[in-house]
Amino acid sequence: MTRLLIIFGFLAPSLLLGQYGNEWIDYSQKYYEIPIVETGVYRIDSTTLAAVLAQTGDDLSAIDPRNLQLIGRDQELYIHVQGESDGVFNASDFLLFYAKKNDTWLDSNLFDNPDLLLNKEKSFTSDTIRYFLTWNNSINNRRVKQETDTDFSGYSSADYCWKTNKSTYHQEYFIGDQHEGLSRSKYEQAEGWAALRFAMGASHSAAISTANAYYGSGAPAANVEAVSAGASNASTSLSFNHKLIVSYTNASGSQIDVLDTTYFGYKVIRSLFTIPNSDIPATTSTIKHRSENLGQPSDYQTVGEVIVSYPHTFDFESTSWFDFSLEASIDPKQVLSITNFGASAPKLWLFSGDTIKDLAIVNSGASLDVLVPNNSAGTTQKLIMFDLNATRSVAASGSSGAVIRPVLGRGTFRDVAALNLDSAFIIVTHKSMMAEAKTYGAYRSSTAGGGFDTVVIDIDELYRQFGGGVVKSGIGIRRFCYYAIDNWPTQPSNLFLIGKSVMEASEGNAAVLSTVTWGIVEGLYDEYEFCLVPSIGYPSSDDYISKRNSDVTLEAAIPTGRLSAKTPQDVTDYYNKVIEYEQAQDPSSVYTIDEKEWQKKAMHFGGGATESEQLLLKTYLENYEETFENEGVYGGDVDTYLKVTTDPITPVVFDEVNQQIEQGVSLITFFGHASTDGFDQNIDNPDNWGNFGRYPVVLGLGCFAGDIHQPYTTSASEKFVVLPDQGAIAFLSTVKIGFTNGLDKFTGRFYEALCDTLYGESIGKLTQYSKAQCSSSAHISESGSVGNLSIQGDPAIRLNSHNNPELVLDESRVFLSPEEITVATDSIDVNIVVTNLGQAIRDTVELEVVRSFPNGVDSIYFVDIPSCVYRDTVVITMPLEPTIAEGINSFSIEVDLPTQYDEQYDEFTNNRLSYDYYMQLDGVEPIYPYDFAVVPNNKMTLKASTVDPFAPTRSYRVEVDTNDEFSSSFLKEQTIVSDGGVIEIDPDLWTNAISGLPDTLEFTDSTVYFWRTSVDSSSFLWKERSFQYIPGKSGWGQAHFHQFKNNSFLNIGYDKPAREFSLGQTS
Repeated sequence: MTRLLIIFGFLAPSLLLGQYGNEWIDYSQKYYEIPIVETGVYRIDSTTLAAVLAQTGDDLSAIDPRNLQLIGRDQELYIHVQGESDGVFNASDFLLFYAKKNDTWLDSNLFDNPDLLLNKEKSFTSDTIRYFLTWNNSINNRRVKQETDTDFSGYSSADYCWKTNKSTYHQEYFIGDQHEGLSRSKYEQAEGWAALRFAMGASHSAAISTANAYYGSGAPAANVEAVSAGASNASTSLSFNHKLIVSYTNASGSQIDVLDTTYFGYKVIRSLFTIPNSDIPATTSTIKHRSENLGQPSDYQTVGEVIVSYPHTFDFESTSWFDFSLEASIDPKQVLSITNFGASAPKLWLFSGDTIKDLAIVNSGASLDVLVPNNSAGTTQKLIMFDLNATRSVAASGSSGAVIRPVLGRGTFRDVAALNLDSAFIIVTHKSMMAEAKTYGAYRSSTAGGGFDTVVIDIDELYRQFGGGVVKSGIGIRRFCYYAIDNWPTQPSNLFLIGKSVMEASEGNAAVLSTVTWGIVEGLYDEYEFCLVPSIGYPSSDDYISKRNSDVTLEAAIPTGRLSAKTPQDVTDYYNKVIEYEQAQDPSSVYTIDEKEWQKKAMHFGGGATESEQLLLKTYLENYEETFENEGVYGGDVDTYLKVTTDPITPVVFDEVNQQIEQGVSLITFFGHASTDGFDQNIDNPDNWGNFGRYPVVLGLGCFAGDIHQPYTTSASEKFVVLPDQGAIAFLSTVKIGFTNGLDKFTGRFYEALCDTLYGESIGKLTQYSKAQCSSSAHISESGSVGNLSIQGDPAIRLNSHNNPELVLDESRVFLSPEEITVATDSIDVNIVVTNLGQAIRDTVELEVVRSFPNGVDSIYFVDIPSCVYRDTVVITMPLEPTIAEGINSFSIEVDLPTQYDEQYDEFTNNRLSYDYYMQLDGVEPIYPYDFAVVPNNKMTLKASTVDPFAPTRSYRVEVDTNDEFSSSFLKEQTIVSDGGVIEIDPDLWTNAISGLPDTLEFTDSTVYFWRTSVDSSSFLWKERSFQYIPGKSGWGQAHFHQFKNNSFLNIGYDKPAREFSLGQTS
C-alpha cells in the first residue's frame, strides 16, 4: 500500500524540548563544552578531565564522579562513568556518552510543521553541536543502566532486526514557495537542502543498501519514506503543473510504480510505501522519482531524502558500528544472536524510553548473544552496537575535533535570568568587538543616549544558553528574545545586532548559480567564518528573529536593527556618528536656520526601467511627499528627482544633489531598481558626501539594496552606513527582491507614522508599526517584500523630530519687490519668510509689521497666517509713499508675539526682526542753485542730478514759476533727454507752459523763483527748490511766503492760504 502525504503548513507545529532552551542551566555550576561533529560514542579519560578542570582552577580529585552530568540538545543525557561507585574518579576511570551530530532538530522549530522539511538530516547552519559537561551535588544523575541478565533460557530468539538506511541530499538549497524569485523569510514547505533539481522528463534515483535482508518465514515488507517537492510553479490553465511517478526496482530488476500523481506548485510530497519482502533486492534498492510531460509548461522537482527500513539478519556485516531497532516481542525479553561484528570489545546499548541500558554480551564463539528486555510501552526500541576500543576520544587540547574546553573560556554562563530589565535595550555582538559594543551600550544607558536599561550580550552566550549549542544559528538569539519578552518586567524596547551576518543557506559558487536559477547550490562552510552575529530565515530577516511562527502580521516583536560591522573600528565609527547625529537633535540645542533647517528636508529619487514604471514610482513618491509636507506635524520639504529616460542624473542635477546632501537632509527615499552597488537613480558614493554630523535615514526601496548577509560583497546599505563621518545614520531596505505593491504599502504607512501617528518615535518603532499593517498571509509580492525589509543601523535612531514648534525670522529671508523700485512704482511688496524649524502648526499664526519711514512716520500691518508647517512667505503690499520713502525704511517684524504657541527653543529673540531697507528712488533732484540761494545773474543754466548716477537714458521734466503752485502765467517748462548724472537746463530752451512757445528764462530783480524736477511720466514725483535773483548779490534768504512752508516753528503758526503768520501757535 502506498500513502501519499501532501504536506500543508497548517498542521500541528513542533515544539522545542524546552520553551527557551536554557532550562537545564544552573548558573552556580561550571560547564565544559565538547563540539560534536560526528555521531558516535565518545570517551573522556581521567587525564583529559583533570586537565580541563584545572583550566578553571578545579581539582578532579575533589569531585564525586556520581555528580557529573552531560547536557545535549537542551536536556540531560545518560552517561556511563566507569568506576564511579567509589566516589572517586581514579586514573583508570573514564566517561562514555552517545552523541549525535547536529541535524534539523533545532531548525525544525522554525517551521509550522516539521514534516514541511525536505531533509531532516542536513542542518541549515552546521553539522557541529556542543554538548556540555558539568557537575552538581546529586548522586542520582542520569546514568546508563547496566543489564547483567544472561539467562537465555525460556526466551525466544529474534529472527531479524530493523535496519534503516537513507540517502539525504544537500546539493542545492530550495527556497520553496516564491514569486519571481522572491520568497518569504519565514520557513515554509518545500524549503531546505535537497538534491539537484530534475526537469520534466528526467528523473532522480536513490540507491540505498538493503544488504543482508531477512527473507525467512513471516519476514515483513520493507518500509520506504521518499520525500520530494515541487521546485517550480509554472503558470498554466491545467489543474496541475507537476507530474510525479515514484517507483522502486525489485529483486528481479523490474521497476515497480508505487505512486502516480499530479500536484500544483511548491509542495512537499512524502510518499510512504512498502516493498514486499520477496521484492527487496539483495544488495541495493533503487528508489526513483521521475516526471512526465502531460502538457504542463515546465516541471522541476527535487528529492530531499529517501529512507528505507527493512528486516535485516543479525549478520552485522563486519562493521564496528551498527545501529538498528527491534520490535517488541510477546515475551518480556528476547534473545539476539549476532554474528560478523568486527569489534574487539563489543558493547550494545539499548535506548529504552528515556533511558539507556548497557546490555550484557555473551560470546559463544559462533555468535554474540544478548538478552534484550522489552520496554513497558511495548514499542520498537533503538540499539547501537559499537567497539569499546574504537570510541571517539575527547581531548583536552587541539584545534579541531572533540576538544573539551571551559565554556566561554571561563567555565560559567552569564545569568541572564537575573537581569530582569525594564524596556531593555538589547545589544547582541561578537566577542571581537565586545569592548566597543559596551561603549555603545554605555552611551545608550546615559541620559544623552536615551537613558535605556541596556544589556550587551555575547553571541557565544546565546548559542550555548538558548541555541542548543549550535554555533552560527540565529535561533539562540530568537529564544533569548522570547525569554526576555515573557519573563522580564516589560518587553524589550530594542534589539541591536552588532556584527556581520552571513545567510544560513550558503550561496556557494556564482558560476554554478548562473545555471541554477531557482535554488542555492551548497558552498563552502568557510563562509560562516565571516558570520559574527547570525540572522534567521531565508531570505534572512533580522525582524524575523523575535517573531513567533504563529504571528499573522509581519512586524518584529522587538524593534530590530543591525550594524554589519566587520571590525571593532566599524563600531567605533558608527558610535561617533550616532553621538554627532543625536547631539544635533538635542531639544535644548540652538535652533537657527543654519543648524536646524536641514532636519526638515527630504529627498526623493524615482527610477524605473520603462515609462510606465517611472510614472508609477512618480505617483508613489508624490503620495509620500504629500504626507511629509502636508499631513501630521512633521511639516517637511521634499526635493524630488525623477528618472524620465534611461540616462543617469545630469551633471548639473548631480552637483545640485551633492550640494544638498552635504548641507544636510533628514530622509532620502530611493524607489526604483537597485543592486548591491546602488540604485538606477544613482548619486555620488556616500564616502564623497562630506555631510559630517548631518546624516540621513535612507529608505532603499529596490531589490538587493539591503542584501547585508553576503559573505564576499558589500550591500548598498552597508556602504551608506558603515563608514566614518559621512553617509547615512540608518538604511531601511529589502534584503532580496522587492515588489512595488508591497513596498508602497509599507512605505505609505511608514510616512504616515513618521509624520503623524508615531511622530517622534524611533525608526525601529516606525518599521514595526508599518509592518504590522501588512499580513503575513498576503501574496508573496507583498508579504515577502515587506517581511525581509531590515534596518542597517540602530533601531533607536529617531528621524529628527521636535517637541514643539520653533518659529524663526531671519534677515536673509526678508526682501522687497519689485527688485527695481522707482518713483513711478505704485506699491511695494514686503516678502517675509516665516520658518518653522519644529513641529508643524496647523492653526493661525499672527504676524505684525511696523514700517518706519526716514522721517519717523510709521504704519502698522497685521497678517493672520493660516498655518505654519515649515516655511511660509508672507507678502504684505504697502504703498510706496515716494514723497517720504526715500532713505532708510525700517521694518519691525514680529511673529507669534505675544506667544500663542509654546516653542522649542526661543519664544522671543528669534520671533522678532528689524529689517532696514535703503530706498533710493529713481528720480531727479534740483541741485543748482541750491535751495533758498540768492543769485547775482539774471540768466543762468539750472542744474539737476539723477538720484542714480548710472540711470539709463530717459526723459526728465523741469518747471519754473514765481509761486510754489506752479500756476502763474510765468510758468515755464523744459523736457530733457539725458543719461544719469548731472543734467544742465539751458536758459534759452524753455517753453512757456501757457502759450507753448519758446520762452527764454530771464530773472527780474528781487523776484523769488520756484523750480522743480521729475522723471517724465504720467505721474510726476516732483522735487522742488527755490532761489531769489538780486543783481550783483550772492547768498541765502527766504523772501517769499511759500519758502517758509517746510520750516519748523516754535509758537508761530504758518497759514499758507492766508499768507500770514500768527503768534502763540505751533505749526
